[in-house]
Amino acid sequence: MRPITFWGKLVGSLCAISGVLTIALPVPVIVSNFNYFYHRENEQRAAEASKKEKERKENERLQREKEEMEKEERLLQNQQNEIHKHETTMDHNGMNGPESTGVELEEVTSIPKKSTPTHSKANTAVVANSMPAANLDDSQVRFETGV
Repeated sequence: MRPITFWGKLVGSLCAISGVLTIALPVPVIVSNFNYFYHRENEQRAAEASKKEKERKENERLQREKEEMEKEERLLQNQQNEIHKHETTMDHNGMNGPESTGVELEEVTSIPKKSTPTHSKANTAVVANSMPAANLDDSQVRFETGV
């Protein structure tokens, strides 16, 4: 079937042109909107992934800092425990001395005893915060007071 008269050919031509325009005009708008929403969705997903990655890295950094702080606290606690172990009680003057309770005296034996003196001065072992305890022959022996 085909149109034979002039008016039939004219109506057929107008229908063909209007059909092409009906389809051709809205298609770019639809494609443009699809493209816009597609890229917006991808950007949102990428932003969420980036945000999650940043949060994960921040949490890892905070966890490392927390572990380092706990390690430093344990080290400090161990140091304080060591210091506490070595602390002595103070006497009434606030000084450590043999009259302090809980202090054990330890003899310093770093000087070898000579049978014959080779010079006139006495050999003396000096220990920080020590006091003379006994004068023996040519040597003077001191005892450590626990400081």
